Amino acid sequence: MSETTFVLDIGTTKITCMAATMEDGAIRVVSAAAVASRGVQTGRVRDVEQLAECIKTAVSRTQEQTEARIDQVVVGISGRSVRSVRGAGVLPMFPAGKKVHEEDLLQVNEHSRRVRFAEGYELIQALPCEYRLDGNSPVSDPLGLPATRLEVTTNIMSASIAEMSRIREAARSAGLQIAGFVPTALASGLGAVRPEEAETGCLLVDIGGGTTEAAVFTRGACFSLASINVSSQHITNDIAQLIKLSKEDAESVKLSQGHADPTQVPDDETIQVRQIGSPDPRPFSRKVLSEIIDCRVREIAKLLRSELEVGGKCEKMPATVLLTGGGSHLAGVEVAFKAAFGATAVRKATPRLAGTNSRKVAAPEMSAVVGLALFALEDAGDELVPVSGELDWKERIRSLKTLFSLRS
Repeated sequence: MSETTFVLDIGTTKITCMAATMEDGAIRVVSAAAVASRGVQTGRVRDVEQLAECIKTAVSRTQEQTEARIDQVVVGISGRSVRSVRGAGVLPMFPAGKKVHEEDLLQVNEHSRRVRFAEGYELIQALPCEYRLDGNSPVSDPLGLPATRLEVTTNIMSASIAEMSRIREAARSAGLQIAGFVPTALASGLGAVRPEEAETGCLLVDIGGGTTEAAVFTRGACFSLASINVSSQHITNDIAQLIKLSKEDAESVKLSQGHADPTQVPDDETIQVRQIGSPDPRPFSRKVLSEIIDCRVREIAKLLRSELEVGGKCEKMPATVLLTGGGSHLAGVEVAFKAAFGATAVRKATPRLAGTNSRKVAAPEMSAVVGLALFALEDAGDELVPVSGELDWKERIRSLKTLFSLRS
């Protein structure tokens, strides 16, 4: 069994801490705890002190179930705080036709990272997407193959320096050090996407409480990320405003009676709702409720497609769309995404885990925290680092192939 790793998923509606290990090639959940989030709005930290208190509570509850002390965590970061661009690297091979060595991979990847980041942003992860030898078809592992020219396409992920500083401050107040940041969309994909889906190509959509995140996977790699500030919380707000319900009742009605496909709801079906200012429940058309939900879900899907198309983040939409996050629980949500993306298959994605504590995290809204653990637990031997010694965690060259193989 490997050492225990600790991860922290900071969301708009919940803060989740998890302790996990690798056992017999599979991830095992040691303990996990989720608490209501405070101090975070649309994926950004608004109140460091409130966030610190939430982190303390989540960490304390997780630590109660494990003998190890939690003092260092890998953290997910989401929303507009994260940006993703493609980098390209080229390396002429001398002498021509020599076999590719690890030093060559290090050099070509370093070349691909020479991109200009937006002001106030810095590198957090850079993952090779594909290699090409002499301009031919992509290969996943060029080591040992002869070439005259080695090329790489890299997914360069950066994050807001100010946002990371606020998260670090909250973590320090909770007695923690941050071992690294990972984009939430990437983590959700690692937690929920099956290896064969990552290879053939899919779009992972995490419908969260404050943001909707997306990651494009193909040939076993993550090619791009996207995020919009419209989420399941907006559906709740719509229901509350249009039907005149409290936020709590609107959330309850959404989950228990809501449906995102009005064609599946009979015209004459009613539900009981307690409107603000009314002492007694009254009947309300479930069809109208469904139409309210459908309108917002279709907007989320269309806005996300537009975001992916901007800047060529996804030239060709994958035929498979996977939905995860708390918003994926909503009945009928698949219909809007199938229409918006022209997908042939849309399904809800849930992490697959082993161990006695796996049930508490085997839910769509836990995909990100599971993916964070997988990312943190990857065998360091599968990373490329200079022979002179390790680089900072941001500089490592990592492949998703190993991570996905852990879920096969």
